Amino acid sequence: MMLKINRRIGFYSLLACLLIFLFLRNAFQLVIPMMLLSLIVIAAMALGNRDEMIAMLLCCIPLHSTLDLFLIMGSGAILYLVKNYSRMRLGGFVVLVLVMLFWEFLHCFEVGFSLKITLGAVVALVVLAVIVSSDIENVDYSFVIRVMAIFSLCVCMVCFMNLLMNADFNVLTALKSMQRLGDVYEGDSVLSESINPNTLGIINLLVVSALIQLRFLKQNKKSDNIIIFVLLLFGLLTASRTFLVCVLVAMLCFVMGLSGTLMKKLRFLAMMLLFAGIIALVYMWIFPDSFNFFVSRFLDGNILGGRDTLMSEYHEYLFSHADTMIFGVGLSNFAEKVTHTITDTVPHNCIQEIIVAWGIPGLCMMLLMIVMMIWEAKKRVKRMALMNYIPLILILFKSLAGQFLTSAYTMLALILVFLSLCQNFQLQETNESDYELVASKTNL
Repeated sequence: MMLKINRRIGFYSLLACLLIFLFLRNAFQLVIPMMLLSLIVIAAMALGNRDEMIAMLLCCIPLHSTLDLFLIMGSGAILYLVKNYSRMRLGGFVVLVLVMLFWEFLHCFEVGFSLKITLGAVVALVVLAVIVSSDIENVDYSFVIRVMAIFSLCVCMVCFMNLLMNADFNVLTALKSMQRLGDVYEGDSVLSESINPNTLGIINLLVVSALIQLRFLKQNKKSDNIIIFVLLLFGLLTASRTFLVCVLVAMLCFVMGLSGTLMKKLRFLAMMLLFAGIIALVYMWIFPDSFNFFVSRFLDGNILGGRDTLMSEYHEYLFSHADTMIFGVGLSNFAEKVTHTITDTVPHNCIQEIIVAWGIPGLCMMLLMIVMMIWEAKKRVKRMALMNYIPLILILFKSLAGQFLTSAYTMLALILVFLSLCQNFQLQETNESDYELVASKTNL
């Protein structure tokens, strides 16, 4: 009897090592260098195939505050080019990214320019250009998404373990002290790298949306429902208003994007509402203090969280500084520049953020980049549905109340957006319709 050896055993071994080191470092305060974690990711990409390389790139989204993204993204781009050279199809998207890089480096003459910081800010664009220019029609989307889901769960569990450590493993004390999962206060936590609660919630929702997409690709598993449940529960624990609004947007998109009769859409909506209701009840039952805090955030008198005032301040600054509106301040030390000259907080609106960083030309380039991503995807999938656009819609929607160009995880998430755009949901729906037609004829 011959034993079957999983061809991904090497990849899974490195994955297990990375997960173990992450828990030991962040949850138990062991000294494990960030470089070691980053080298494990690079080793997995160097030894892995195309699917495994893309999976590790997407794993950097939930781990963006734990890894050396500059090193990983730079190494990943080179490794992907070397290992998949024959799959590359250079075109207009690469030219656009080169123009964007040139535009950023025009800001090198300003005070405070740092080559390393600038390269770190634009390296995600380079990786995106490499992925968009490659032949990814047959990428194992379900494998990539499930690996990303594992690390999203890992980050959530580390945050929760961090609370338990602070409470001396007293669960009741930990639950009472928790307000927003992901909030880390200096000197009051063992978590090596914090993650913004809004960021954690959106990353969880992106993974959940992709897992739901697998259902329409006929690639779903029963375990996906458990992962979706846990990720949404952790998303609620972030007490993020942005997360909750984006959940409603995602639900609306899935219902609208579902093909079939109105009754079929209503059944799917009812199923989602039931699932959401169960999660809400569990949240209220197990985490009552967190639930009350979340509700209070909607009743505190300023539901926008001060974003309206911030937008007004940046609006006034831009219209009184034509040089910034035309040219921008650049990405190098962006936060330091704007907090010293404009206000004490970075922009929380992607349009203002891009204009402050790159001016109106930069905004035009970013819009063109999204259009070209859709155009490149249409070369691979002739018929696209609303289902393809859901990750993109979520990214753009959350960026209206956050960052886009200067957000490392958001720029990395564009890889997920492109993969989603390249999935053939229409083909699955056609096959399902053909099956139903054959079945009806057989019954006759």
